[in-house]
Amino acid sequence: MQVSCFGEMVNPDHVLVFLHGFLGDTRDWQRVIQVLLDSDPKILCISIDLPGHGGSKHYQPETWKVLCEDIMSEIKARAVSVDGLIGYSMGGRIATLLAVLFPESFRLLVLESSSFGIADASERRRRLDWELSLNLSHVTTESSKREFLQQWYRLSLFIGIEKTEGFQAMMERRMDQDFAAIEQGMRSTSVAFMPCLDHFLQKTDQNILYIYGELDQKYADIATSLGTAANVIGAADASHNVHLTNPSWFAGILAQNMG
Repeated sequence: MQVSCFGEMVNPDHVLVFLHGFLGDTRDWQRVIQVLLDSDPKILCISIDLPGHGGSKHYQPETWKVLCEDIMSEIKARAVSVDGLIGYSMGGRIATLLAVLFPESFRLLVLESSSFGIADASERRRRLDWELSLNLSHVTTESSKREFLQQWYRLSLFIGIEKTEGFQAMMERRMDQDFAAIEQGMRSTSVAFMPCLDHFLQKTDQNILYIYGELDQKYADIATSLGTAANVIGAADASHNVHLTNPSWFAGILAQNMG
């Protein structure tokens, strides 16, 4: 598992852990982390490449539980405590699982455009079938990667993302990925294999911050459904990937909630 650390390693004021989304890696958080460190160099930011992605393409745990245990081991090797665990989309689901398994380990759980799993078994099967239909193991050439990415970011939840300043740089980072490794990594990262965690929101005492883009109707609806279970913040003029659209705003929200 590839783990990258930025900022103060010896005696940090705050420790933040970042988990990226599907097709991403540590580099996706670079602009947010830079803004944070510019305002407070004493922060430690730990960013982890999830299975099949970036520097973790050869890291392929069998289950989500093994993945979470390995992530926790990597965190404990670098920090005594964690002030904020931040997860985007797929990374948000994994962050929620970590909070369930290790409830005392994180002062704040920050979820960006994240769902809480699929309760219905038949719907989970349909989700798995859809993921398999992506045929990522066949996306191997430059042209096939570019075609897949262009189609992926035309999905309605990403509306307007192509106008974002960092969009082209993000697309080039995606071109670096090993799509077959990402497909293999779905054994531990797919929502089809993860438990539904709706109950977690009703029972937990965890401090939760939920960030979503107001142009992303699906996740705006999820945010509305959370009620008082989380502190909910919507980002105007953003869709699914808020931290890409406005990294300075996103970093500012994190800084405000670190205390």
